[in-house]
Amino acid sequence: MKVWRRIGRARGRAATEAGLVAIAALVTLLLVAFSGTDAGSTLRERTFDTLTATVTLPPEAQPVVVDIDRAALARVGRWPWGRADLAALVEAIAAAGAGALAVDILLDEPDDRSPAALARRLAAAGVPLPVDAASLEDGDQRLAAAFASLPTVLGVGLAPQEGESVRPPPVIVRGTFVADGLWVTGGIAGPIPALKASAAGFGALSLPGSVDGSVRRVPLLAIAGRQPVTGLAVELHRVVRGGPPILIDPAARVMQVGERTVAMGTSGLMRLVPVARAARQARHVDAAAVLDGDPAALARLAGAAVFLGSSAPELGGLRTGADGTLVPSVDLQADAYAQIGAGAYPLRADAALTVERVAIALGAVLGLLAARFLTPASGTVAVGIAVVMWAAGAASASAYLHLFDPILPAAGTALTFALGSLLVAARARRQARRVQAAFEQHLSPAVVRRIAASPDAVRLKGEARVVTALFTDIEGFSSMTAAAEPEALIGLLDAYYDVITNVAVAHEGMVAKLIGDSMNALFNVPVDLADHPRRALECAVALAEASARFEATPEARALGLGRTRIGLDTGRAIVGDVGGSRKLDYTAHGAAVNAASRFEQANKFLGTQIVIGPGTAAALEMDLRPLGRFVVRGFPEPLALFTLWDDAMGEAEKETVRRAVAALSAEPLVLDDLKPARYAALLAAQGDRSPADAL
Repeated sequence: MKVWRRIGRARGRAATEAGLVAIAALVTLLLVAFSGTDAGSTLRERTFDTLTATVTLPPEAQPVVVDIDRAALARVGRWPWGRADLAALVEAIAAAGAGALAVDILLDEPDDRSPAALARRLAAAGVPLPVDAASLEDGDQRLAAAFASLPTVLGVGLAPQEGESVRPPPVIVRGTFVADGLWVTGGIAGPIPALKASAAGFGALSLPGSVDGSVRRVPLLAIAGRQPVTGLAVELHRVVRGGPPILIDPAARVMQVGERTVAMGTSGLMRLVPVARAARQARHVDAAAVLDGDPAALARLAGAAVFLGSSAPELGGLRTGADGTLVPSVDLQADAYAQIGAGAYPLRADAALTVERVAIALGAVLGLLAARFLTPASGTVAVGIAVVMWAAGAASASAYLHLFDPILPAAGTALTFALGSLLVAARARRQARRVQAAFEQHLSPAVVRRIAASPDAVRLKGEARVVTALFTDIEGFSSMTAAAEPEALIGLLDAYYDVITNVAVAHEGMVAKLIGDSMNALFNVPVDLADHPRRALECAVALAEASARFEATPEARALGLGRTRIGLDTGRAIVGDVGGSRKLDYTAHGAAVNAASRFEQANKFLGTQIVIGPGTAAALEMDLRPLGRFVVRGFPEPLALFTLWDDAMGEAEKETVRRAVAALSAEPLVLDDLKPARYAALLAAQGDRSPADAL
């Protein structure tokens, strides 16, 4: 039976541990799967937006943005402007001494508003003209001349199909360059031929969106058709530095733009750090102010890298930024230029997602172990430390622009611990209910509450501890049983047990067994009880008094209920759960337990009601009445037994008894050979008077 019970407990623990493993595996699988979804990607991207928001770009890295805003449209006219109007703006920028210009406008259609363009259209329609069209002002030619007056980068679109070709940037590759990870499109939508020759370079205007539609990256290098195309910000940096070749190191995944080393990763895209709206506005110069010759506006252009673009919705250049607001595309290009100038390149390693997934699994294991082996409080602290360490590590890495997800691995640890703790708590509650059900009929409510609150405090498997065992039985019970009616006897025993068990429980004893007319109570089990020998002796006295009162009841007198005899002893015992697999029977085994049972029986040989064993007597350190030394069946050495003094006995009488018992104990008496009368006679023979009345 013991084996089956152990198997049952082992199965319970195994089920809990299997449940914990299942929770950890499920959390790992769910979070790993989530990390590969669009929702997981969006969560990561927004987290990285938050982590990189602390990056600041120095003012000297900032370009100037000439903004064709609504004020400029109100001054010049609605978009599209004539090329002469746009040329006038570029001429003013060049006259102000700008270092270089990048145009964030796709000029892929010829001018149709200048006099020369109108004359060509009329001539094509067969309308005779009094003047030669070639002698009229041509907006495209004027704009081309304006672009030629300062180093200019014209924007090109990345198109899905093959289109215009432009002069590729000078690129030198160190070793073999595999462009599989780059943004690849079918071709280019470029500026019209009349403008191409005047450009110092060409840069991609296209901006890729994230899963949620927000623009968080700009291209550094892409492949359009059969040629490489640099991003608008990269090309402006190259042109500002005199147009040197771009050096690409595939092994280091970097490109060299003049003295700038730009990390390009495998995708050729650069992640943008969030920039406040006020910081963007601070680099804007109104196009209308430039056209009006405003000295302050023109002074800001001198020697600067300038982007020309628009914040007006009419031009269709607004994009959704990382913060969800609409941002002019020219500002995103300017952000990229400032980052390159500052050397701020947020990077996410190719293996980062794998590292995070491994961290999710390890975090789940940590949460499992914390739930299984730690208390809820210490487990919460341990898991909290782990979560904070991972999140802090990810935040610290982001300060160096290396991006790792701080959320999902930490969530894996916390979620596994939370769910695992619920499972362990449910098992603990089941165990507490089981222990409470086993003990609530045998212990005081306060002790049962202590055990239920901390069931692990009770070592059901077995332990060695010092206990005080107390046994009772009813004098003359067998003869009373033979004469009594069954129903009356059972009713009387029920009432009797109510009395004596309540007394034992009130003294914080555990009622271990009720057999026939006997009760076995244990003290200092299953939890510690301070001064348990004294509590057991107090219980014995209370039992004698309560049973005497019960004997005086009419029902007890009618059946001739005898007095209750009590024996107790203290010593080391093995305590634990014994019994069948369906019954928890917490009891004690040891010499002290056996002795207490013998001492209860000794009362019928000595004529006493309470017999105290040597273990309890030694632990009490109080004045007890000696009974003598006896050979007790089952024990190899003679044992000294004690009882309580009669309250009416004076000190002189006590001393007489002590001398008589000492003389009688010269030779141990065989307990089973005695009768109360014979013991009294032997004791009386040792003194001047018989102390038998005191027994």
